[in-house]
Amino acid sequence: MFLKNKYFCVVFFMLSFLFNNELLFNDDNLFDNYAISLGGTAMLSCNECGMDDGRKVGNLNRLNMSLLIKANHRIDLYYYLKEGDYGGFNLPDSQESNYYQLGTQHFIKNKTRLNLNFDFFANFMFTDKNSYKKHSIGCGVSKILDSKDFQSYIRVDFNLYTYKSNDPDLGEATGWSLGVDYPIYMRILPKDNIPSKVSYLLTPRLILDTPDMNASKYKDMYFNCSFDISYAF
Repeated sequence: MFLKNKYFCVVFFMLSFLFNNELLFNDDNLFDNYAISLGGTAMLSCNECGMDDGRKVGNLNRLNMSLLIKANHRIDLYYYLKEGDYGGFNLPDSQESNYYQLGTQHFIKNKTRLNLNFDFFANFMFTDKNSYKKHSIGCGVSKILDSKDFQSYIRVDFNLYTYKSNDPDLGEATGWSLGVDYPIYMRILPKDNIPSKVSYLLTPRLILDTPDMNASKYKDMYFNCSFDISYAF
């Protein structure tokens, strides 16, 4: 189905051979070979906090899986659980469809006097019933934070996306979002002076979203928190 979007697929597969989010924390060369990452993301929305229907917060969860190759390649696959409040995230009801997302990301590190990192990313979200498609591209900037207890970064990104839906209430439009991340990295303590190949990545994220540029005064707010466990081969 999504192979029909040939231009996006060309960009996606070209970029996917360059990207690796965990490379922000690769000082010990842990991901210089192969690795797999598994985890989940809890997503909360506040885009209808002031509405009369009484709903305060929407919740949507997803499962994360990533394949990391040679410290410069990352392919992400996300699956969104059906029990979530899809309407709170400007998505059609998932009762008849499963939602999936492919994504990839590339970092250019320490290229300024301030040791800033720049990244570029692309994502494609779709349903198995071909009822919803969303393409997005974006860029971000990040910087490592000094900490004696754990490694962490602060990151800001801009995301431009377009979506098309069979849902008449949603339709199709182009939007943009601004996000702030605070990824925290922890490697499992070494055993018998042999460094562990397992590591944790916790990523709180705040997103300000404008789902339709033609109605730019309407903005939504989301909060995500991801937890992933990586194992390096």
